Amino acid sequence: MSERPKMPDVLVVDDDSTMRTLARAALEQIGCRISDAADGESALRMCREWQPDLILLDVELPGIDGFKVCSTLRRNPDFVDVPIVMLTGREDDRSIQSAYDSGATDFIAKPVNWALLGHRVRYVMRGSQVSRGLRESEQKNRAFVQAIPDALFVVNADGEIVSRHLGSEGSRLMDDRIDDRTDRRIDHRLDNRLDNRIDNRIDNRIADKQSIFDGIPKSLANLWQRQIAIAIRTGLTQHSEHHSPKGKEEHYFETRMVPYTKQRVLIIVRDVSEQKRADAKIRRLAFFDSLTGLPNRQSFMVEVSRAIRRAKAHDTEFAVLYIDLDNFKRINDSLGHSTGDALLKTIAQRLEAGIRRNDLVAHSGRDESRLNVARLGGDEFTVLLHDLQSSEEAEAVAGRLVATIGEPMSYNRQQFVITPSIGIATYPSDGQDIDTLVKNADMAMHGAKTSGRNRVRNFSGTMSIRSLERLDLEDSLRRAIKSGDLELHYQPKLELETRRVNGVEALVRWTHSARGPVSPAKFIPIAEEAGLIAELGEWVLGQACDQLVEWKRGPLDHVRIAVNLSATQLCDRHMARRFIDTLASRGLENRRLELELTESTLMRDVEDTIRTMSLLKEAGFTIAIDDFGTGYSSLSYLRKLPIDALKIDRSFVSEIASTSDDGTICSAIIALAHSLSMKVVAEGVETAEQLQHLKFLDCDEIQGFYFAKPMPADEMTVFLRRNPMAVTEPDPVAESTG
Repeated sequence: MSERPKMPDVLVVDDDSTMRTLARAALEQIGCRISDAADGESALRMCREWQPDLILLDVELPGIDGFKVCSTLRRNPDFVDVPIVMLTGREDDRSIQSAYDSGATDFIAKPVNWALLGHRVRYVMRGSQVSRGLRESEQKNRAFVQAIPDALFVVNADGEIVSRHLGSEGSRLMDDRIDDRTDRRIDHRLDNRLDNRIDNRIDNRIADKQSIFDGIPKSLANLWQRQIAIAIRTGLTQHSEHHSPKGKEEHYFETRMVPYTKQRVLIIVRDVSEQKRADAKIRRLAFFDSLTGLPNRQSFMVEVSRAIRRAKAHDTEFAVLYIDLDNFKRINDSLGHSTGDALLKTIAQRLEAGIRRNDLVAHSGRDESRLNVARLGGDEFTVLLHDLQSSEEAEAVAGRLVATIGEPMSYNRQQFVITPSIGIATYPSDGQDIDTLVKNADMAMHGAKTSGRNRVRNFSGTMSIRSLERLDLEDSLRRAIKSGDLELHYQPKLELETRRVNGVEALVRWTHSARGPVSPAKFIPIAEEAGLIAELGEWVLGQACDQLVEWKRGPLDHVRIAVNLSATQLCDRHMARRFIDTLASRGLENRRLELELTESTLMRDVEDTIRTMSLLKEAGFTIAIDDFGTGYSSLSYLRKLPIDALKIDRSFVSEIASTSDDGTICSAIIALAHSLSMKVVAEGVETAEQLQHLKFLDCDEIQGFYFAKPMPADEMTVFLRRNPMAVTEPDPVAESTG
């Protein structure tokens, strides 16, 4: 149910009791609640205690007259809007004027027509309510206008400013110190205050009075809500962060015209500089690499699309250069991503500096050097070369980039040499759409890596065949892991002091059903790139443990098997628990398994690596660093790692007898390992001369073809049973199994 309307409270002030009685009777008939007072003092006191909705006030009062009471009440903010109707027997103009001057809402002449009094009061109350509503609405509008930062101008058909409001930004940029008598036109005001760059469409619309104010033709109707961005330069604000080269601040304004009345238009001017800067920042995040500042993959694809359209229109050629940094992953893994990021920034700068202006023939007049060098992600970059006269031009630029990037660079008092492999695909011969061009350039880059890295390769059709072969190999490898078509071979390790076989290393081998034997050097990188390396590692672990169980049943319980641990496995926080459970489920002791990790794997995340390896060490596993000397191990971390052995990489062993540098390196590694209470294993020992040098350097163990080649499990079982002690010459069994 709706609430009943409140009955109006009326105060009747008159020194004549009869007048008060008659007024009460007339007003109660229309639903008013009446209070009365006989003099001015009483009336003011009652108003303080009880605020009426209307006051019926006689002019002639003892003490303070009605004019004085009225003016006193009007000075009180609580009574500004209360209707005051004055009763007077005077009919002269001066008295009537005095009533209005004192603040009276209306007046009634005596003698009063009591039958009409109620109607008169209702009319006054209604008018007061309307007036109060308009006043409140005006106050709200004023507060709203004061709160907005926009500059508002009401302009007539002659382009003259009728009224204006300058918000916070408007006051700063278009202050009102201009003399309104001389600068009342909107075009003068805006042009002067906006550095003469206001869009002339405002002037045109105002000048065309008939089309603006008389009906607005349909052809112009859509212009009423159009936004106009205008760039101006003003003095810098105190907190400005966006400085132009000449010490000024770039501002952007949006102007909007909307009909106000039939003969007036409202022009709104808003500073949208912050919005423009935010939009620019969003665009930069979307289209530019946050590390190097170069365009990203999305931006590069847009540029390739433009290049295709341009080449079609002008019947020209262009080239895509796909650049990948050789072995850059080792730097991130060994020295951390902060070092890698710093080097990537330097390489990005070298790429931009290495692209000369005449390498980029730009038809649009833009500086396209930055738009044509992009970072696709990781350590991959691309370069777009326009308007080629021949493929040799692209090769020349690529060769120059190889030399530029390959120059030594320093960071944190360390010197690095990073080389690139670059692939080239040319439009239209190597592809006529974006995906084909980029794919073929990528394929050519992989061809450069396969050829030995640090070189340039053009795309050729045979690369597509090799790429399909790689995909076929990946698919076959995936099936081989699941079906168990792989096989483990084992290569023994000889302990030089005791002349005993101290253990074997498990090496995975794959015989493809159609291709025959596939080299681990070929399928292991495929497994890493395809995300199969962890699954492959789990398979190797299971097979090695099963073989240990077989050997445990015979007289070979002393043999240990070494398996390689990938970076993916090491990053798995559940890996240690899974290894322990795998051996426990087969009744094997953890000491029977040795884990080999490369330097780059160890240095990926050193602190996490130390925690994981400590768990493995405490569980009884033996841990060795494989291919030592080829990575970027920090000696301070090496001292903290729970390592049992270092394996010298075969590249140092192969020339140990003929190159003094390799002999010195091997000697240093052995001395370092022994000082840290670690054993040393030399890989790739193939000659008696190499063996003698290693014995002289006090190496602990050897592994290589001189002693035995990798062999299948059944042959290794025979070998171990027949050779409990090491031999001084190559064993005939080893020769026969090779």
